[in-house]
Amino acid sequence: MTVTNVADSATSKAVKLTVNVPPTILSQPQNVIVTNGDWASFSVSASGTAPLSYQWLQNGTALTGATNPVLAITNAQPANAGYYMVVVTNMAGSVPSQPATLTSKCRRRSRANPRA
Repeated sequence: MTVTNVADSATSKAVKLTVNVPPTILSQPQNVIVTNGDWASFSVSASGTAPLSYQWLQNGTALTGATNPVLAITNAQPANAGYYMVVVTNMAGSVPSQPATLTSKCRRRSRANPRA
């Protein structure tokens, strides 16, 4: 860039401008109804300056190791019921998702075998 006035002109070296874009959630996690013992998952899609990091929460409490865009719950039980959300973070900020609910239902017993 060159700056000029009546006295003289000066040229500066080139500079690089980096704009960090805060995360934006593109698709929110959706409610899930699952039968006890089945598999459930929540997912989120986000954009923003990389790298993006993810932290899933259940009923407001961070889930240890749940740091991916997809949260998989195997062998869902009543203790897994509740609301889930994710916070997406990068160097420019963070954004929480909308909460999604996991509803856990009991398996129906067979009339032929009521203990099943």
